[in-house]
Amino acid sequence: MDIETKVSLNEDREKILKTFLLVNPRVKFEANKSLRHPMTALWLTGSTEFEEWFNNEKSRLWCSGIPGAGKSVIAGAIVDECLQLTQNQPKAALGYFFCIYKDPRTVLPCNILSTLCYQLALQHEDAFQILEAYYRELHPSPHLPMPIKTSRLIEVLHDICGVFSRVYLIVDGLDECGDHTDETVRSMLRVSLATANKNINFALLSRDELMIREKLEDPFDWIEIEAHTHDIQLYVASELAQLIEEKRLRLKDPSLKDEIVVKLVEGAKGMARRNALEKLPPTLFETYERILNNIESRSETVRELVQRSLLLISINDPYKTFTSRALCEAISISETSDSLDSDEVMDEQEVLRWCGSLVRLSQKNSLGQQTFQFAHFTVQEFLERSDDKNPLLGIYGISETEADMLFMRLAIRFLTLKSFERFPRVEYIQSGDWGKMLESRPFYTPASTYWTIGALLDSNQNTQDLLSRLFHIEKTPNFCLWATEVIRNMWGKVPLEAVEILTSVLGHDFTPLHMAASLGLTEICRHLIRNGARIDLMSYYGTPLHFAVGGLHIFLGPTTSNELAERASNSRNGERYEVYFENVCYRISSQEQLKTVQLFLSSKARTGRRLSTSRKSLSLLTVAILEACSYEIIAQLIENGVVIEEEDLHMFHTMLEHAMNEYEQNDFKREYNQGMAFLRILNALRFDDSTGKRLSPEGRLFNKTVQFASKMALGVPSDLALSSISGEMSDQYFRESVLSAIEDNNITLLETLLLSRRCKDTDLSDLDPNRHGWSPIHIAVRAGSLDCLELLLDRGLDPNALTADNKTPIHLCMKCRGEEILQVLLKHGASTTKPYDKYETFWHAVVNSRDTYILRQLLCHVSSENRALALRTVSGQGDTPICLALTRNDKEAILLLWEFCDTEHYWKCSKPIYRAAAELGSSQVLDVLLDVGIQYDSHDEYVGNPLHWIHVNSDLRMIERLKVMFSCNQRRTGDLETSFQSLLHKATKLDYDCQPSHVMSLLPDDLFTSPDQSKALWYFLCAETIPLVLISSSSKIYIISICTNLLERGVAKLYEEDSGTSALIPLARALEGKIGAYIQDAINGGQISPSREGWQWCSDTIYRLLECTNYKNELAHEESLNHLLCMAILGSDQRMVVLLLEAGVDCHVKASTITPFELACSLSDSVTSATLACLVDHTMPKLLTQRSTYPDLGPLHLIAGVIRDSDAYYHEGQSGQSRSLHEVHSICYAKDEDFKEVTNSLDKLKILLDAGADPNLPSDSLPP
Repeated sequence: MDIETKVSLNEDREKILKTFLLVNPRVKFEANKSLRHPMTALWLTGSTEFEEWFNNEKSRLWCSGIPGAGKSVIAGAIVDECLQLTQNQPKAALGYFFCIYKDPRTVLPCNILSTLCYQLALQHEDAFQILEAYYRELHPSPHLPMPIKTSRLIEVLHDICGVFSRVYLIVDGLDECGDHTDETVRSMLRVSLATANKNINFALLSRDELMIREKLEDPFDWIEIEAHTHDIQLYVASELAQLIEEKRLRLKDPSLKDEIVVKLVEGAKGMARRNALEKLPPTLFETYERILNNIESRSETVRELVQRSLLLISINDPYKTFTSRALCEAISISETSDSLDSDEVMDEQEVLRWCGSLVRLSQKNSLGQQTFQFAHFTVQEFLERSDDKNPLLGIYGISETEADMLFMRLAIRFLTLKSFERFPRVEYIQSGDWGKMLESRPFYTPASTYWTIGALLDSNQNTQDLLSRLFHIEKTPNFCLWATEVIRNMWGKVPLEAVEILTSVLGHDFTPLHMAASLGLTEICRHLIRNGARIDLMSYYGTPLHFAVGGLHIFLGPTTSNELAERASNSRNGERYEVYFENVCYRISSQEQLKTVQLFLSSKARTGRRLSTSRKSLSLLTVAILEACSYEIIAQLIENGVVIEEEDLHMFHTMLEHAMNEYEQNDFKREYNQGMAFLRILNALRFDDSTGKRLSPEGRLFNKTVQFASKMALGVPSDLALSSISGEMSDQYFRESVLSAIEDNNITLLETLLLSRRCKDTDLSDLDPNRHGWSPIHIAVRAGSLDCLELLLDRGLDPNALTADNKTPIHLCMKCRGEEILQVLLKHGASTTKPYDKYETFWHAVVNSRDTYILRQLLCHVSSENRALALRTVSGQGDTPICLALTRNDKEAILLLWEFCDTEHYWKCSKPIYRAAAELGSSQVLDVLLDVGIQYDSHDEYVGNPLHWIHVNSDLRMIERLKVMFSCNQRRTGDLETSFQSLLHKATKLDYDCQPSHVMSLLPDDLFTSPDQSKALWYFLCAETIPLVLISSSSKIYIISICTNLLERGVAKLYEEDSGTSALIPLARALEGKIGAYIQDAINGGQISPSREGWQWCSDTIYRLLECTNYKNELAHEESLNHLLCMAILGSDQRMVVLLLEAGVDCHVKASTITPFELACSLSDSVTSATLACLVDHTMPKLLTQRSTYPDLGPLHLIAGVIRDSDAYYHEGQSGQSRSLHEVHSICYAKDEDFKEVTNSLDKLKILLDAGADPNLPSDSLPP
């Protein structure tokens, strides 16, 4: 089952959809489904959390787990469950995606969002039309197509989701996105947190990494993936059984199967549960070491076979996946032989035999092919470990570098075998004979098409010699056969274009030098040139220099104008050049490619020759712009005098436009070596204006490069920039140059620009298009450009210029944190008292941002007169700066300012000032207010006095001083709380650990003389505080201390005197809800339980209240006490059980859904016989012979159900067959010695039977 297409499709619509299907997630979805055992993952998809996520709008779920925990399999289960649940919901839609670190296409946010849009567009016509509109937006006729943008995709996805009543989005593997993880998580958050759509239910799965947790833990409900032991038992047992049955896994020691199951299930605790790699069960690694030790005792041939196999299996490149037969052929290659006959190739079973339990064969794919895999992910983790103490890992350990080097060594040896010394013909390639050859030689295709050039260059001398043989100047049959396979795989088949290329490659004008140049094999090229290879030989697809510049892309280069523009927009990676075609992947070092180009240029290769075929005609520089792997190659060509033509200008402009749209300045400089290639281009093209070159292609290319370098802040030297300042320069370019000079703090360039004639005629406002209304002063401050700032101020620019949002330059100092910049602004007349937003001054802004660093600078550098004026200025909200700090609880700022605020004029506050001081909780601040003579807050019946607002961590001295000023007897009308209640309520709500003595100091003076006060207080304690003790007594010790103190002082007794009822009743009613939850969880077999110490204190308190109450008679009719009785049963508190039963509590009255007696019977394995006997003593005999309503069973049924799984409940050899109650009755009274050890649940059955319980009582739920 997968997403159903609900829109009609034609060729145009499929083209639109294909634009957005950058990665097809269904392949991974099906793979995960195949890995999942049918009965696993039900713990999640059948859980309450999943049900709530599926049914509630805008639900967000984050499932995390350790490596190997089965996250992707569970993601597949979630997708599968959603597909089934939404089958009958026509207005519901589903989208899913799997991020896979092995596939770089799947880790880009743009590709994830694009695929989700594609999936949703298939499910509704209106959704498709929204996506179609965005496609039209990307392809505006007759303009060039625009790239897909992540930010725009998020908007489109929101619009598409609005079409449906509910949308379920599942994205797995956020942590696999590598460098893109942060951007991916942020993008997913923007989708899920958007307020516009409440119908998006989002589920994300990843490892529990700090960066991901910080962003997801608040907005998402979190579930940790810990597969139950039952899951892994099902999976491991069935998987091992299948592997052994199909003979794809051979275990020489039969006991090893049980050992693997035990270690994976118990040691790994579920689906590979581990806290870290180092905490894997040591015996699991010991198992692998034992296997390696066994291999080490074998012959050298076997050891080499295993070494090669493990390395090749470890290659995790999706483009280097090869079949099991190909691997067998590869590991059979001899380092000393030039031939490999079919009978010398290892058998797959031989590999399995010698590698033992470390590897296995995969399931057959649709072509009937299989691949070798590690038997478990822990095998790879073990082999990747670096352990100097374990010599086996030095021999059999794996690494990407070693694997690539082995692969290339074997590939080159294989391609030069004598078996392939035959010239191919195009007709032969098109016939079925070529396919037969490849079928008989399965390693030939991967050996030909998957090359890592870096590993090849680092290989041994023997491999280098073989490489020279492959690229022999005479163009050997081996070379032609290999080149043919490379070209053939660029398409995946052999169309007319491939035939044309093959004909050219097999022709006399295409040489090994052309091919070596395309792969960046510099030393091979040097060797060929020295041996007489023709450096300027023009093949149908160009000279060797064309191939050195453009690589293999020369064969498939663009032909139409749109294709040319799109290729010119390609990014250049400065480290590794990756060439991907249909079935070809060559990883080429950019530096080696550059060295190859340099070799040809130093060898005087001609740069003026064009690449001309029947479909295209391109200059060498355009080839570089379209295909070169780095900007350095373009710079190298220009430095060597390549002719610049008109077509080059257009391609160069397109390339620069793409770079400016794709990169921020810092990102570009970091990615491309500070843009040094463009500075080299400028140096190569520099000219004197008198030469008249300004309008030539070279001059125009120079100006385009200067503009780009300035825009990207590459640090253009002033002499280069000046050569482009002329009457022909546009105003926009001049403004961009000024902006670049300021941001780079290039004072020489800025001074030259400001002195030029152009400056007088150019408006310098709004230089930065991204910051509306910013003056050059604002830009200099924001960039921290101190030298340019002084220059601009000295030339008379306004230091108090306002932005569109009324900020002066000095306000930006809070972000740049530059003391010198602040001093320069103040020196040139920058105002710190000029109001801007809400009539706040700069001082207010600094305090509001809690920037004490800038605040200190202001106090040091602002004159005393201006400082006094600023500190007395009242904002539009009604605060002076020090009072703004007070309202924001910023004690550090207050301590800095108060020595300058010695009169009441500095203390104007938007809220009652003593209340603000109380919220801060500092007696020092209170002392200052009193010393200055600030008037007390006015009386407020609704919000109370400052004592109601006291901070939880206030010191006792402050509380005592405020009690002198304000009354702690006041009960404010807003919530009817006293200051004592308010502080205690605040502490419990914020989960603060406060000092009991501080709280007790706020007790009303008339508490123990006024029954009304005591009654209200006891209600408050019962409702708001005491129930919290059940949850966690350790963090609520202060509550226990306070309540114990109040009980000892008679608060409960005063309550009873005033109310005429037992003080136990409000407490029991307050505990009823929490106890009900514990009861229900216990019935369902859960693990939730109250704090043991918390319940003990509650039990002691209830016991004291029961003993002391004058109203015991009314307790028998209070249903909430049945919950207390259930809690006593759950807590094995027999003293409480006895006391409640003696008080008249009926154990046959329901608490929630069950009576206390039924609860004791249902959970008899955790209930003592004495407790059960006590309950039976308070039960009428007739009730023992009746069925209960929970769940239509009698007491014997309930207890018998508990022992159904015990050994005593099974006949020997008949495990799993239930006894009838009549048999149980016989067992209870049997004298057979075999039953003397049955003393627990059977004893309780005996208690019931002795009391008259009926063993023949029928039940519709369980036959007697």
